Amino acid sequence: MSKQPLLKVSINETGVNKSVDFQEERSSWTTAELTPQELLEHIYRGKPSNPCLFKEGRRSAPTAHGGNTVYIDMDDGITFDRVVSLPVVQSYGVLVTHSASSGVQSEKEGVDGRERLRIIFALEQEVQTNFFSNDDVVLAKNTKLQHLERCALITFFADQLCEQVGIPKMIDNSHNSISQLYYGNDGASEVEWKKPIAGGGKVTAYYPCSIDRRFWIGEGFLPKEDQSRIIEAYKERKAEELKEFEGRSKEQLSQDALIAQWIFDNDILDDRICEDRKDFYSVVMAAKSIDEALLEPLLRTLERFADHYWRMPDEVERCFHDFHHNGRTTLATLIHWATECCPEWRALCPYTGGMHNPPPRLSPGMYLLKGINQINIII
Repeated sequence: MSKQPLLKVSINETGVNKSVDFQEERSSWTTAELTPQELLEHIYRGKPSNPCLFKEGRRSAPTAHGGNTVYIDMDDGITFDRVVSLPVVQSYGVLVTHSASSGVQSEKEGVDGRERLRIIFALEQEVQTNFFSNDDVVLAKNTKLQHLERCALITFFADQLCEQVGIPKMIDNSHNSISQLYYGNDGASEVEWKKPIAGGGKVTAYYPCSIDRRFWIGEGFLPKEDQSRIIEAYKERKAEELKEFEGRSKEQLSQDALIAQWIFDNDILDDRICEDRKDFYSVVMAAKSIDEALLEPLLRTLERFADHYWRMPDEVERCFHDFHHNGRTTLATLIHWATECCPEWRALCPYTGGMHNPPPRLSPGMYLLKGINQINIII
């Protein structure tokens, strides 16, 4: 019978817990083959890790490859004891630890005392990565194609966890991001965050990190036969999504940028985009995909929703820089949400045949008038 392989992961020595210099971190990753205990010790020093390996030590989706683990963060308040008893964890799990904010109470939105766990699964066979192009831009537009095997395995483990704890989906879906940064937890160092203040702006604040040092180490791993079966089933289900995406021309992107900026400048989006983290960040991804110059108007319009940790301006900006220009999430996503939030927007936008002069940008106070049609206000 096969025995559990060493865990082939990327590790980083930058920062402690969530206090990380992202400029330094992004290009200083190294590959390591560790036992579960050694990986736990790295995490317990507060250092970041990632299930992917990175070409030239640079963290990004196009440079990511290989690895024989899958990380899933479960922030849904499911107890440690229950998680480690789940069949999927018992069969394939190798390590369960607490995140830096697990069990912590703070005035920061979302840090509310619930248990937050990192679950790491082992694979008998290293993930294969499809470098079908030498162009990072092309790869960035085709993440699911490049990382087909990893996406299939992430989906499998996430679905199994949700099914076995009885939830439709997880609060945190960061596992879907191939180059996600997974922070450590040293059990001592405070976590820095940016606290909004009255009248606008923000100040540096801190909350204590989790001191829950319970962990679980398992001997499981996903056998290569099951791994192949899961990947083949995923290919069949996702055949359309796995076709190569060519992207838009420079001329098309220039026109897209005008429409996107108009949507942002006129605060067309409302809190319907905030119901799901994936939806919220699809807007951020679309903006980055169209034009990096959209960052400032994007931050201006999204500042109205800065009432939760993953909607704070500094977190939005960090993720914006993580996403890739000219990617697969495009203007169509913004059009979808603009139409959901304000069905008449096209009749007002000068770049879609509407009004010749865009209406003035609404003040944040206008959005306190619940139940009033935005279009009536603009007109």
